[in-house]
Amino acid sequence: MRISGFTYLMKQGAKNIGSNRVMSLASFCILLVSVMLIGFTYLVLINVNAVIGDVEDKNEVIVFLKDGLLQTRIEVIGQEISAVGNVAKVTFYSKDEGFESMKSRIPNADELFDYIGESPLPDSFRVTVADITKISPTLMAITRIDGVDTVSAPNEFIGVLTDLRNVFTIVSSVVMAALLAVCIIVVSNTARASVSIRQREITIMKLVGAKNSFIRVPFFVEGTLIGLFAGAVSAVITYLVYESLSEMVINSQMTLLTALGVGGLIPAASIAFKFTAVTVLGSALVSGIVTAVSTRKYLKV
Repeated sequence: MRISGFTYLMKQGAKNIGSNRVMSLASFCILLVSVMLIGFTYLVLINVNAVIGDVEDKNEVIVFLKDGLLQTRIEVIGQEISAVGNVAKVTFYSKDEGFESMKSRIPNADELFDYIGESPLPDSFRVTVADITKISPTLMAITRIDGVDTVSAPNEFIGVLTDLRNVFTIVSSVVMAALLAVCIIVVSNTARASVSIRQREITIMKLVGAKNSFIRVPFFVEGTLIGLFAGAVSAVITYLVYESLSEMVINSQMTLLTALGVGGLIPAASIAFKFTAVTVLGSALVSGIVTAVSTRKYLKV
């Protein structure tokens, strides 16, 4: 296709938007709402996953050592634990450090424990795993190390976190897929209505020898431009709302999140570019393709 012909088709596509204001506005509004719903669902999903990930990262496994081990053996055990796959961090706590930490959490601990004297707690390691879903084989490998007595891990809590992440990911994915399907169906119906208005025009073009691609390109351009505008407006509105929510979370007292040791929402600035690009391009592509495909019925002359 010549450049002049391509330019003509581009202009025709843009001109069609003005010529069919009502249907163009309907397509724009449908896309705007659909893309916003999909965008907000995605933002909720990544933030829930981030919160669960923060809790998992701060979740520690306590490895208690047998009594009477030499310091050299304790150091070797620490190295062996570090060498186990899926171990991200290993920190040694002596029996005295553990005892002082326990007393710091109990009121009047000095009076209660004065008669005990030496720490009754064993030496231990605090181990952070890299992937909490693979914690079971990791713990089995640690317990087989010579000198390790017992391993304490919140297995039930870990199971709840893993199940929560999986369920929420599945539900969110289904919701986004359903919204996308509804968006495609509604936009397709709107596009068919718009194309049917110009059925006579299409028939005349076919009778004078116009190729299907020549007829479809302006519709594709029209749908793409509407998708670009809808995606851009949706991205701006979503970003402003999300940024306001982020500031509210930061300024409020998030007692539960603070207790769990995690932060607030993912900063809007850190996801703005990627989110905007995907939203705008995705909206434009879906709208353009659906609009062009909707002309198929009317090309059979």
